[in-house]
Amino acid sequence: MVPAIVAALRDRHRAPIGLAYVDGHLDLYDARTSPTGEAADMPVALCVGAGDEPLGPLGWPLPLVEPRHVALLAHRDTAEARADGSALPEDVGIDLTRDAASVQQGDPAAEGRSAAAALAARVPRFWLSLDIDVLSTAAFPATPYHQDGGLSRDELVALCRPLADHPACVGMDVKCYDPGMDDAERANGRALVALIGAILAP
Repeated sequence: MVPAIVAALRDRHRAPIGLAYVDGHLDLYDARTSPTGEAADMPVALCVGAGDEPLGPLGWPLPLVEPRHVALLAHRDTAEARADGSALPEDVGIDLTRDAASVQQGDPAAEGRSAAAALAARVPRFWLSLDIDVLSTAAFPATPYHQDGGLSRDELVALCRPLADHPACVGMDVKCYDPGMDDAERANGRALVALIGAILAP
């Protein structure tokens, strides 16, 4: 989904596009290093043209996003990715990166403002991509990719609001809510709607 979005935006605006990627994972695997073989492990790698090139037949020249136009925020799988042999941000030229611990130890809102300003200084527009597994399992269990740690809902809203509110942000996607893992009252789904509303509130 994310490579398709940024490719479409780049084609529409005829200009470079940035990507603010808020996710519990770096998503820089390729077909060789991915522990699952799923494309869900690879969207950032696909966007920056690292590793495999399955997008070539679609007529999309790579990279879809220049590495220096990507901000990786709140990830917490660096040690796991390194052990699996995945590329890391510095290997592909991504220099805007703050892991979950750094976001939590500082001021999440300030981190969001800093990332938005840094992207806007490099590109005229950026897209905000939010994977709900950036939250802790306690905060949001209805996602298939559980990890130790993670942001609270308040921390996530504080981080994302300055990104979504920035004039250079042209939109947002939200992914990895699994309704089949929710309870009968859809408590997680309702919480997700409230969270999105809080991020987009004026």
